[in-house]
Amino acid sequence: MPALGESKAIALRRFYQLERRLQAKDDIREKYIEAMREEISNGYIERAWGKPSTASYYIPHHYVEKRFRIVHDGSCRTSNSLSLNDIQMKGPKLQFDLADQIMRFRRHQYAVIADIKKMFKQIKVDPSQWDLQRIFWRESPNEPLLEYWMTSVVFGLKSSVHCSCRAMIQCARDNALSYPEAAKAIENNFYMDDGLIGHETTKGLEVLCQEINLIMKSGGFDLRKWHSNSIEVEGLMQSSQSRDEVVLEDKEKEATKVLGLKWIKSTDELAIRVNVTAGQKSKADTKHTWKLQAIPWDEPLPEGIAKKWTAFYAKLHALAEFRIPRWLSIKGDTLREIHGFCDACIIAYGAVIYVRTINADGQIKCILLTSKSKIAPIKPVSIPRLELQGAVMLSRMLNHTLKICDFKDVPLYAWTDSTIVLYWLRQSPEIWAHVVSQDNPADLISRGIKADEIIKSKFWKQGPEWLLKAKEEWPTPKLK
Repeated sequence: MPALGESKAIALRRFYQLERRLQAKDDIREKYIEAMREEISNGYIERAWGKPSTASYYIPHHYVEKRFRIVHDGSCRTSNSLSLNDIQMKGPKLQFDLADQIMRFRRHQYAVIADIKKMFKQIKVDPSQWDLQRIFWRESPNEPLLEYWMTSVVFGLKSSVHCSCRAMIQCARDNALSYPEAAKAIENNFYMDDGLIGHETTKGLEVLCQEINLIMKSGGFDLRKWHSNSIEVEGLMQSSQSRDEVVLEDKEKEATKVLGLKWIKSTDELAIRVNVTAGQKSKADTKHTWKLQAIPWDEPLPEGIAKKWTAFYAKLHALAEFRIPRWLSIKGDTLREIHGFCDACIIAYGAVIYVRTINADGQIKCILLTSKSKIAPIKPVSIPRLELQGAVMLSRMLNHTLKICDFKDVPLYAWTDSTIVLYWLRQSPEIWAHVVSQDNPADLISRGIKADEIIKSKFWKQGPEWLLKAKEEWPTPKLK
């Protein structure tokens, strides 16, 4: 902390700039004042008394007009060019990545999502640290300018994400003896303030959600915006929150947001949130491909590339119609397999993974789980070498998927249409086999597919047709 320079002058100057902006926008000023009053009344901000200690920092604040919110700038540099964020540690990652949480969310037949109301605000900062979170504020230029402390975790500081997640995890661990399953779910099934919870039965899900709610409330974390594909569970959990916190769903689509995707609860499908509408023209008519070294960033694209981009952009809106099942059709007695495919061409390489299940009645399903792609290096690389890169990618994805989804003793199948790669891998475990190119869904990754085509592609969503048949009917691979 002693490494910080003087920050008061710059924070004061930026407050005066903010004040002038607010004077010119009555509607924004009213929102700003209302938000600050709420912060003060809830104790998230307190009047600062006395002189700041030698280790102090004044945080400038401003607003984002679209979907109004107040932003705190912990990266504002002090007189010696260091900011509070510069001297803070970020802290280790404590939660699964966003894509991993989506995969985990798909394991159970019945699911619930909820989020924590103002998560950061519920976590108190030790008073000895408040001088590092000083701000200036007044409602009008006619009033005295006052100094305040922000007493809780501040959104905009490097350590805030770690501290917030760590506090929530500690809350779970403090209650682990009383509610072990719920404590484990809190620790493993939250992405920041979003909880994605699942269970094989509605009764089990009800109990789990109620226990999670109890644990979170004990730490001051208020869960809200409960949604479920079970009407009974959703009704039960929404009844536990105030009516003004119950969020009305989109009646037209019956969809709710889940970590950047849309969850259509009535059909239990996941869809893509697309901010492009049909007929909308792209604003990006300047350089966005850094391979064109001779063209500056703000120069218009060459006509040929511009046409390709315009055609690509014009069909992006179709992705809003893409649907895949959320649930992977996995139950306790369900037989399951993991099938991965990889491919490469001179443009790109990638891999895709499917979960194949066989239920007690012999019904077979194959559902897209995850995929990944990479653009080929600018420096020319041979196709066999790129095919090998795709195989490496698939190997890592298969191992990662088993770990993230807690799949144990699940048969793995790795497919490639490259006989050269199979010869290179001949000493590897015998999960690798040959698939003809027309039966390799990863081919869609390497060669590309248009948005209006992929939404209709059963091949992409389910894999080759023979995966829906008995193993005896699968094509005989060229190499084993």
